[in-house]
Amino acid sequence: MGVSGAIDHLWTQPILGIVLNAFNRLVVQNVAVLQESALLVNLGLGACGIVLVIAVESLASSR
Repeated sequence: MGVSGAIDHLWTQPILGIVLNAFNRLVVQNVAVLQESALLVNLGLGACGIVLVIAVESLASSR
């Protein structure tokens, strides 16, 4: 969602835009603080997703 929102912020995304950009369109657009740095917020969400995937993979491999 985060990377897709960043793409949507820079350029329109025609494929699954409503689903992939729900965070961007529902949360970022309604919170004034997040609107000022929408691109960074979306990239931060993408980074959090990557960190979560790495953390889950490392936990799964240790079992």
